[in-house]
Amino acid sequence: MGKIEYMEEKSEVSKNEFENLQVGESPNLKNDEGKDKGSSPLYLGLTILVTFIALFSLTFSTGLFFHNFYYTSIFVDGTSMYPTLNGYEDIPNYRDHGGNYVGEKVDFGIINTNEHFFETLERFDIVATYYPDDYDANGDLKSSASLKIKRLMVLPNEQFYFDENGDLFVRSINSLDVEYKFIEQDFYDAFMSEEERDNEYKKVTSNIPSEPRTLNNDEYWVMGDNRGVNPNTNLARSSDCQYFLKPVKKEYIVGVLVAIEGTCTLANDNNHRLTCENKNYTWPILF
Repeated sequence: MGKIEYMEEKSEVSKNEFENLQVGESPNLKNDEGKDKGSSPLYLGLTILVTFIALFSLTFSTGLFFHNFYYTSIFVDGTSMYPTLNGYEDIPNYRDHGGNYVGEKVDFGIINTNEHFFETLERFDIVATYYPDDYDANGDLKSSASLKIKRLMVLPNEQFYFDENGDLFVRSINSLDVEYKFIEQDFYDAFMSEEERDNEYKKVTSNIPSEPRTLNNDEYWVMGDNRGVNPNTNLARSSDCQYFLKPVKKEYIVGVLVAIEGTCTLANDNNHRLTCENKNYTWPILF
């Protein structure tokens, strides 16, 4: 009965409060001792902080899982894509020698190797590919084969040529238009001078065919950004389609570059194959 009397007493107090209200006033439903803790600025701040940390942790863990599950890690071995891709340290020495040296700092990142990446593949995308010589007479990949990272210059069913200035001209063989279209190679660094762009990107070796070439519906023409001949070695700076004068088949291309995530150090594993160690993550560069 005491509990019922207590509730009746509280009910009477509430009734008195409503009777004493002026027009436009709201009832004071809680006294100072019964204030809602959720209205405290400190409590709200802590709640927001905890929620943010939880969401960040969930997003980070989910992103890391997606990153490792959906993409494939790669590192840049060689200077054929310089200055777009490579290490950030000792580049002049690395380029002059044109070799792969243990201890060099090189770029690493991720490529999309899923079967649907071809659906969005475009000219000037950077791809990871094998070369015709990486396969034996039976069409099997050799144990010594390694992925090459190059830029996709010409697409299937296109006829093309490069002029003496390194400019690219393309026409579709499925089009009624017989005129070649000038393709601006606008993938270079926007902060480069015109002279730097011409020296780094638009040089071509003497191997490039002077007559137009035509690609089949399963062929691509790939090249490195670091073109021309190294005067110290008299060798092409980039071993690519212009060097061995063969396109790469669609089946040779295994992925497209998604992002460069930082630099790492070249090292040899137990089988004397190059590996990427001591990764230093930076703000990712998306491609």
